[in-house]
Amino acid sequence: HIAQLTGAQAACVTTGAAAGIAISVAAVLAGTNPARVRALPQVTGIRAVALQAGHAVNFGAEVVQMIRMAGGDPKVVGSANAVSPELLAATLAGGEFAAYVHVLSHHCVQENMTSFTDALAICKHHNIPMIVDAAAEQDLNSYIAAGADLVTYSGGKAIAGPTSGFIAQGRALTPPKI
Repeated sequence: HIAQLTGAQAACVTTGAAAGIAISVAAVLAGTNPARVRALPQVTGIRAVALQAGHAVNFGAEVVQMIRMAGGDPKVVGSANAVSPELLAATLAGGEFAAYVHVLSHHCVQENMTSFTDALAICKHHNIPMIVDAAAEQDLNSYIAAGADLVTYSGGKAIAGPTSGFIAQGRALTPPKI
């Protein structure tokens, strides 16, 4: 039902958006390979997950911690007050990344950061899955419709429900090379 409401291919209920980030990173790293799932968080191979410096915030839990909990190796890009599209593109082109996490939140810097639209285009160009933390967003359709791979929402924020959340999956993901 959640997948239908969001226009996603699939959806997964979580305990909140923070758990959604960790589960999304784990999904990208392990895919449906049962051996990789069992190895989490100690997976081998490409584990780098890019995150703009202004998005590396703590809203009761650190975003980099959520990435680490799932086996990812957070790579913070730029500085807290500036990440240009050119810098993000050069970073993603210059290394092997399993995913990119984009945080849409009043807790983090949005000014002078690479926008969602530009980051999505860069991720698509480099074939890097984009995970969107849309915890407090009310629009449940636009990020999947735009092409984001995984979008996590908080049930306790804009949806005004109990402590909960969910992940919407935009397309089937292929785990990174081992």
